[in-house]
Amino acid sequence: MKIPFDCPCGYDGEEDEALRGKLTPCPRCGQLQVVGGAQRKGVRRERPPEPAFERRSAYEDPDPDENPYAPPSSDRHQRPVQEEWVRPQYDDSAIPVRDPEHEAHIRAIAVWQFISAGLLVVGAFLVAGLMATGIGLSPPLLVALGLALAALCYGLGRALWDLKGWSRWVYGALTGLGLVSNVIGAIHDPSTLLSGGVSSGWSLAILWALFCNRADPLFRPEYQEALRMRAAHVEWARSPFFWGPFAFCCLAGVAGFFFGFAASAGI
Repeated sequence: MKIPFDCPCGYDGEEDEALRGKLTPCPRCGQLQVVGGAQRKGVRRERPPEPAFERRSAYEDPDPDENPYAPPSSDRHQRPVQEEWVRPQYDDSAIPVRDPEHEAHIRAIAVWQFISAGLLVVGAFLVAGLMATGIGLSPPLLVALGLALAALCYGLGRALWDLKGWSRWVYGALTGLGLVSNVIGAIHDPSTLLSGGVSSGWSLAILWALFCNRADPLFRPEYQEALRMRAAHVEWARSPFFWGPFAFCCLAGVAGFFFGFAASAGI
């Protein structure tokens, strides 16, 4: 059942009987009126204003006059708006141009240091098992010496691979000592002239690779930056400093096999 519902704003309508005596907002003006009672000037029920912090931008402080609950304004709350993020630029002109060809020579020499380290480990265990008793040394001591030498060879080879500045001076000094030893050996024993000549030629080639004009920039700190900024594929296996000794070792192994077979057969 419907009962009349009037409002001073001029609204004339009806409401349900169940709302008799209760305050109900006028559909027109929003004033609260008693349903079925005397008209009165009610309290307007309005939607609360939108909070000021919802209307401001993401990088502005709230206005205290607009939002009474806002904290005091301070410069530390402000964040400047950056319209465009700029990626830092690098000056490529300060970075030297990479030389992958000569890098391949240096790294091929380093690979032979890795191979030497592996051979030292294998040789230490073989000598410890076969010759320890004959030379008067205990097998653990031989193994320890072999592993120590192998670690030194590997560390020096790793430094050459990374083009560390000190590595070429250490390796160059060792190579120079070997060259002098070959010359002295050939003078005292002319029968070692061929083997000493081959070894001396290899030592001279290594010294050239380490100390020529093209090698100087490779061991500088600026070139280390070039290694990080400009990637380049280094084909060290194609360097003559790798396949040259490899081919020589293969030929020497084949020749030794045939000479040994001929000697055993009595030819």
